[in-house]
Amino acid sequence: MMFLLFAGLYFVPAAIGAVGFWALWRLTRLIDLGLRMRRVLFAVLGSIAFAPMLVPVATIYVGWVPNFLLLPSFDVFYYIRFATQVATSLLVTGAVFWVIARLFVASTTLKFGWSTTALPIATLILVASIYRYRFPSRDIDRRIDPIALEAVYGERLDQVIGLLNIDDEAQRQSEITMLRSALQSDPSVLHVMLQDPALPFLPYRGIFDYRSVDSPQGESCSSAGPYRLILMRCTWEFSGFSQRQTLKYKRLVAHGGGSLQVVLDLDYEKVLEVIKRPNNAR
Repeated sequence: MMFLLFAGLYFVPAAIGAVGFWALWRLTRLIDLGLRMRRVLFAVLGSIAFAPMLVPVATIYVGWVPNFLLLPSFDVFYYIRFATQVATSLLVTGAVFWVIARLFVASTTLKFGWSTTALPIATLILVASIYRYRFPSRDIDRRIDPIALEAVYGERLDQVIGLLNIDDEAQRQSEITMLRSALQSDPSVLHVMLQDPALPFLPYRGIFDYRSVDSPQGESCSSAGPYRLILMRCTWEFSGFSQRQTLKYKRLVAHGGGSLQVVLDLDYEKVLEVIKRPNNAR
């Protein structure tokens, strides 16, 4: 099973990426270089393109992908955080391509022409159009923490939790209507739900479940640091390769001898803009 996962995530895109690598290498052969420099260039390009890199592929799983898939959304902090793994992967892959270069790379310089210029460029464009997927950064800006989020959204979360203390159904529905109206005026709020953590797939829809956008077809999240249980960086995936970067914040609530939680999904870029404002002015 793990081999199949590796094959699907690494070898399948690498097979198509090899076509793009051939096109890029063919273009570099238009430059007049010595044999040693040409082999070094082959090894460098090969390591940059095909070095295996770890990326999140689900909520708690990671997988290996060729490095060229990460280049469209290049994140220097990823390479710094995983410096040891990145350096090892690049060096080993570079060594493999150096051996290949020693066996097959010649010093011949190509002449400009259809097969050496236009065809490789068209091939690169085609491969780039296939791999439009962007692996998002999973780092959370240091300015975003539970204290900052509570300063901005705490009042609304208090109002959601307050619905638990309203016994009169008419009054509760009136409060829900006002809450929805208030949340709709805030473009950073994507989803608010009062949920039982013991039953994460059975939300308290009878109490409160607000959503300003369509439900995503898939969601992958990651978290780290002291707030990893309540603060997560996520990616929502929609049809047509569309994605949205989100922030998930959870607040636990004691109620009726047990505990519930309010789950708040926010647009990452918009909440970052809000946090940046002086005194969190909204």
